[in-house]
Amino acid sequence: MINDWIKSLSDGSGNQIQLDQDGMCAVAVSGDQDIVIQVNDATSMVRLLAYVNKVTYTSNEGILEDVMSENFQSTWLDGCQISLCPESRRFVLAVSLPTELIDERLFSNVVGNFISVLKRCDSFILSKDTGQNSGSAVGLEASSVDGIADSMRQISNYIQP
Repeated sequence: MINDWIKSLSDGSGNQIQLDQDGMCAVAVSGDQDIVIQVNDATSMVRLLAYVNKVTYTSNEGILEDVMSENFQSTWLDGCQISLCPESRRFVLAVSLPTELIDERLFSNVVGNFISVLKRCDSFILSKDTGQNSGSAVGLEASSVDGIADSMRQISNYIQP
């Protein structure tokens, strides 16, 4: 069912987006930025994950405190959380929802809202760390699960649904 909803996101793009055998797929939202959709049947959860641009949290002393404080002080995250990936030293945006509460319309809205929050996070972090580049979302297309999904599998160990 969720795989059908994921496929519907790619309608018109010519690319087929679908879950792999581990229940994950990577979706490109800009030239160099992907989100990962992860469906965990064991926990009945759907999770969206994405690196927030290429800024590392060691590139600016104050950036870590500024960004992490947004988890508790901000309404613009719309239920998403910002975490840290110890391996890449990058910020990760995530949101999790129980599958039994999701229908196709809500899933599509959640993905769209997640992309909007990701863009806001990009802008916020870039305002704290000048000199970095960030692409804007240009639409959904299938992305290679290799690489990004492997990174997200590691990240998912640090972000609990």
